[in-house]
Amino acid sequence: IRSGASTYPAVAALRTLAADVRAILGPATKISYAADWSEYFGHQPSDSSGDVHFHLDPLWSDPNIDAIGIDCYWPLSDWRDGFDHLDAREGWAAPQDRAYLRGNVAGGEGYDWFYASDANRAAQVRTPITDGAHNKPWVFRFKDLRNWWSHPHFDRPGGVESAIPTAWVPQSKPVLFTELGCPAVDRGANQPNVFYDPKSSESHLPHFSRGWRDDAIQRSYLEAMLGFWSDPANNPTSAITSQPMLDLANCAVWTWDARPHPAFPALTEVWADGPNWQLGHWLTGRLGAVSLAALVRDLCRSAGMADNQIDTSGLWGQVEGLVISGLDAPRGSIMMLARHFGFDATESEGRICFALRGRAPVARITTDPQAAISGLIDWTDTGAPLDWTEGALPLIWLDGDGLPLGELVANPRGEALELTRAQESELPQALKWQIARSDGDYDMTAVEARRITVASARIASDSFPLAVPPEDAERRCRRALVEVWAGRETASFRLPPSQLALDPGDAIDLDHDGRALRFRITRIADSDSRLVEALAEDREALDLPPGSTTPARVLRPITFAPPDLMFLDIPALLDTDAAHQPLVAASARPWPGNVALYVSAGSDGFDLVTLLPRRARMGRLITAVPPGPLGRWDHATVVDIVLDHGALTSVTDLDLLAGANLLAVQGPSGWELLQAREATLIGPGQYRLRQLLRGQRGTESAMGAAPGSLLIAIDAACQRLPVALAALGQPRTFRAG
Repeated sequence: IRSGASTYPAVAALRTLAADVRAILGPATKISYAADWSEYFGHQPSDSSGDVHFHLDPLWSDPNIDAIGIDCYWPLSDWRDGFDHLDAREGWAAPQDRAYLRGNVAGGEGYDWFYASDANRAAQVRTPITDGAHNKPWVFRFKDLRNWWSHPHFDRPGGVESAIPTAWVPQSKPVLFTELGCPAVDRGANQPNVFYDPKSSESHLPHFSRGWRDDAIQRSYLEAMLGFWSDPANNPTSAITSQPMLDLANCAVWTWDARPHPAFPALTEVWADGPNWQLGHWLTGRLGAVSLAALVRDLCRSAGMADNQIDTSGLWGQVEGLVISGLDAPRGSIMMLARHFGFDATESEGRICFALRGRAPVARITTDPQAAISGLIDWTDTGAPLDWTEGALPLIWLDGDGLPLGELVANPRGEALELTRAQESELPQALKWQIARSDGDYDMTAVEARRITVASARIASDSFPLAVPPEDAERRCRRALVEVWAGRETASFRLPPSQLALDPGDAIDLDHDGRALRFRITRIADSDSRLVEALAEDREALDLPPGSTTPARVLRPITFAPPDLMFLDIPALLDTDAAHQPLVAASARPWPGNVALYVSAGSDGFDLVTLLPRRARMGRLITAVPPGPLGRWDHATVVDIVLDHGALTSVTDLDLLAGANLLAVQGPSGWELLQAREATLIGPGQYRLRQLLRGQRGTESAMGAAPGSLLIAIDAACQRLPVALAALGQPRTFRAG
């Protein structure tokens, strides 16, 4: 039962409808109402009345309704451009981070806070969700499913809470997500309920989306939602029914399409909505892929590692296809995936941790001694007693001459920091990658990234045994080229043992000469100090748009139906014809190129008789053909016909008398041969014939045919059946295909 209305008369009508459905289908049928996620929990009009109404409780408590149905499109992110917005400042790496999204299933917008206006949303002015004296903030939280389900509901007309609860009985019925999903578009988790369709007046992109295709956000959104509710700690059991609050097994993800992928969406001439697939909610063509995290974890398992030795939480995205063509070590496949997707593998606390690059910095290190000393002076000038325990005070490291080095440790030569820049000639001007297209027939294709204003002329190429969308491959190729050029600057420095928390793969900000340099640690060697080697990294350059979309080439499977085969027992047309051999004609749609004709004296042992390489022009009469004059022009008869293939044209008298436009029309008495001088196109495949010559070659006894009668154009597509004279009168079985 679906309705966008939220008024009491509509609820009453829905209850009546549910009762009618129950009467028809019986008690075994489960019935629910698919409420929008913004209406299922109650109605609070924005008219300053203070009213709070649990307006759907009469429906939810109705005995004919078996479950609370919710079309669940909760926003799980609030990601913006750059890395200076609130969520990025909290240290989250990207909108596809599953931990970030999962933390907002019962948090973030709609739970902790809301935006009071579009202007507030643009400025990220968040208003906390509170409830004043009643202290029931869950009343206003559309994400607080647990408290809504677990507590009695009290209406508040005029803001005053009623003494009597509504008819809703807490924990009495399960909850179903009748719809759950996220579009595969950039920042889709910001506003997963919208869809992009240029032909629709309701077309929208999610808040702050750049309109890029992003399959990873769709998968991460579903993994976050399903992972959160799969945890019994988040999905309590009812004390009444002993069943979980959310019946996850019967929830429905939107949307799976029955049309076969990749024919849909590639064949846009068949399905006009094919282009909408790129940024839409469709799971077809996406859900069949494996997540990058799951693939890397499986490869690690095949190398003999236990699950507690693997951490793939820092990976997101998906792999549509991977070829392992030989007995290669799993490490080789993981290294190939790391080059393509841009992630690192590091050992930390006894585990191998995999994480995509471009993450938020975990530390800020200064090389400015004056800044370090100033920070220490500012800290001690507070007058508070000093805490001399380890890690409580900033450390000022001195070189051999007693001069401060900031937060770095001097090497044996007294140096604190070594920066190196590679020559441009050592770097590639362009990268070329070869991959298999996942959106078609796995054709191999090449993508390229190139820098224009550089001195280098080197071109590096690589081949990946992966099936991926070409626009994603192009984006990753550009990312790899950016990484190479950003990483031309390397840093080597030493840190004190107090920086033991840093691991290879971590991003750090290094303050040097008044600039904040971003580096990614590649190696750490521990002794009395920590020798760190790092590559420069441009985080913003790693957030690149996908490449241009190129249409996929999908071969249509061709199914050949049995051909139409006709034997024409007509007189010989040429002096060289054997009069006892009939003409045979074949037609099929689509035409297979040849039709093979086989013959047998029984029901098996068929032998090839001939090949018919051309499709005959067959058709039907639209109007009747009455008997007509012989041996002269028939100016009175006008015949309309339709051909299933080919065309007819008007001819001259000489061409007609030479045998042009010869048609065989099947009447009740046999085949009449007639010719038409004028053939006028009057519709698709339809012709009007005038100036006829009738009963040619002695077929006057067969003149006259009704509408719908078969006709065949006699031309080179019709062949004589090579039947021996001795075979006349003997039964034969023919097969054509």
